[in-house]
Amino acid sequence: MQDYTFDLQRIFFGDVPLMFLVEVGLRTVVMLVYMLLLLRLLGRRSLTQLSLFEAVLIIGLGSAVGDPMFYPEVPIVHGIAVITFVVFIERFLIWFSNRNHRVEDALEGTSLCLIDEGQFDLAGLKEVEMSRNEIYMELRLAGVEQMGQVKRSYVELNGEMSIFLHDAAKIRPGLPVMPGMELGKATPLSITAPVSKTSVFACLYCGNSVSLEAGQTLSTCSRCHQEKWIEADSTGVKVD
Repeated sequence: MQDYTFDLQRIFFGDVPLMFLVEVGLRTVVMLVYMLLLLRLLGRRSLTQLSLFEAVLIIGLGSAVGDPMFYPEVPIVHGIAVITFVVFIERFLIWFSNRNHRVEDALEGTSLCLIDEGQFDLAGLKEVEMSRNEIYMELRLAGVEQMGQVKRSYVELNGEMSIFLHDAAKIRPGLPVMPGMELGKATPLSITAPVSKTSVFACLYCGNSVSLEAGQTLSTCSRCHQEKWIEADSTGVKVD
């Protein structure tokens, strides 16, 4: 039995002759040129605009392109055939999905609403694979300090968030999104003790806001049935 223990020849060059490196170069050039020509069919999208279906497609193409480059037992023609089939199948599915919205939704997915009128859309929040901290980060990057500034926010097909803000006259107090105010970090108010001042209070779970007079008591949130509240942030709210 051959001893493979720390065999530098095997580690760096494998069991093929050195001249195979020339063949690898030829295989690489052929596969990359063909791939670049064929990918013209996919359009001019940037990687940040890829949908889930297209991302899976690119991963599959990566394997089909890479294997013939350095596996001597995989002929170039086999790799070219796989790439061609995959690209034309993708073109057919795009053509078909443009004529059938159900197929389009199954392949591409749909945008999900995350925030509606300054409050979390609970159904969308449950479906999307984003933590509240990630959502707050995206809001801060868009210049948002509190959720009452947000009219609508969606997670788009490429995983990015689109954020639509209220006009200045329509901004209302909302859940703060600044660091340290997240669920689990901010200190919630007691629902058994009366509030010390007249203000607007926001639910830490869903962003629902309520106005209370001094001496009134907070209760279970009517939207998410949680009991953690903090004082709402009034950034951007017009004072008459």
